[in-house]
Amino acid sequence: MSPTKELPKGATEATPPKKKSRFKLIMLLCSLLLLITALAGGGYWWLYLRPGAEGLAGLFSSSETKENSGASASAGAESAKQTGSKDESASGHNAPTGEAKTGSEAKAGGEARPRTAIKPVSLPSLTVNLADPSGTRYLKIGMDVEVNTPEAIQEIDNQAARVRDAIILLLSSKKIEDLATAEGKILLKTEVASRLNQILGAQRVVRIYFTEFVIR
Repeated sequence: MSPTKELPKGATEATPPKKKSRFKLIMLLCSLLLLITALAGGGYWWLYLRPGAEGLAGLFSSSETKENSGASASAGAESAKQTGSKDESASGHNAPTGEAKTGSEAKAGGEARPRTAIKPVSLPSLTVNLADPSGTRYLKIGMDVEVNTPEAIQEIDNQAARVRDAIILLLSSKKIEDLATAEGKILLKTEVASRLNQILGAQRVVRIYFTEFVIR
């Protein structure tokens, strides 16, 4: 049996290092660090990287958004209901107003001109001095008038004197340059139709045809 080694006076036996305990502590710390890292990475992905992520603002405003969405839906339904009521009310009242307006326009002579035409009425040809400075130029003109009712034909015949007078006054106010162009002739047709409709008291003249037009 070997003799026990004696230690110097005042010295104690050294305690061997606890290597296993220190290793366990390091492993525990590494595991904890990995867990914290995984949780942080998962939270970052959820807040910023996932589809539709809104970050911290979306996290804190989610409840407010739900409340606002519910309030907006309720307000939208109420607004649609009110709009439907207004539309029904407006559609119920506008029709009589439009009919009344049409009647007043017809009474005021604003009646739309019907386009249905019947056989034209031939007016007697006229020879009229033009508004020329020399006073020697005149226009010989013949016209057919297309109307939209048989009654208008009879009315033109009954009002022959007024029709002739109105056309003479209109033509005698024209100068040669007023009638020299196609635009001037078209304007004259419009003016003749307007004078005749004034005599007839309604929009009965559809169009005017020149059967003769000679300036001398």
